[in-house]
Amino acid sequence: PMRRYVDIKQCLSTWKDVIIPGHTDYARIQYMKLHNKRSAERRLLMTFHGRAPDSHGAYGDCAVRGHLMKLGESHGLSEGVDIGGFVGDYLERKGDSHFCLVP
Repeated sequence: PMRRYVDIKQCLSTWKDVIIPGHTDYARIQYMKLHNKRSAERRLLMTFHGRAPDSHGAYGDCAVRGHLMKLGESHGLSEGVDIGGFVGDYLERKGDSHFCLVP
């Protein structure tokens, strides 16, 4: 019943839902391409690694990042959720993930 009152549309819109990282030099692009897996081979649903309210004072008001960290704590790699602080192999993880969260 509720569906007849709601206009359901495809939610992906490439003009706003695809983000190109701010610092992407040629060598970094080549490295990301090297680790970019085909969709069927990717193990992770989503990934985010960076600063959050509990890890850096300047991010105290970033509630979304705080909620993401809690999501990462409650769901783990076995569920395809890879969320946490900075890691050395982030580009490899991005290539193994369907979605890279950008809060």
